[in-house]
Amino acid sequence: MTSLEETYTNLKRINAVRNTDDFSKRFLKRGGSYFRTIRSLNREPSLETITGLIVELDKQAKKDYRLESYYKVMTHKLSGLVVKKININNICAKQGFRGAVIAIDREE
Repeated sequence: MTSLEETYTNLKRINAVRNTDDFSKRFLKRGGSYFRTIRSLNREPSLETITGLIVELDKQAKKDYRLESYYKVMTHKLSGLVVKKININNICAKQGFRGAVIAIDREE
């Protein structure tokens, strides 16, 4: 199971999303079929999509203090994925972003 699938499953478990279309639209900020499509094609989401998901999870954590730690765990896992996806070919352009993700990771 990919990190994105795991995140979807966790959000579904707590009734934060109704289905994959809802997840794609509200959490990934993409079209309704986005998650289904990349899952069926066995593709990884873009860095932009993952970082947008992290931002949305953080917003949700601030809205619901009862589930804050649950959202934070998901955010932490996805932050690690972002750092892994930033490779030597794009590190110069993304160095500031990478530093920010690492700093956020250290706060927790």
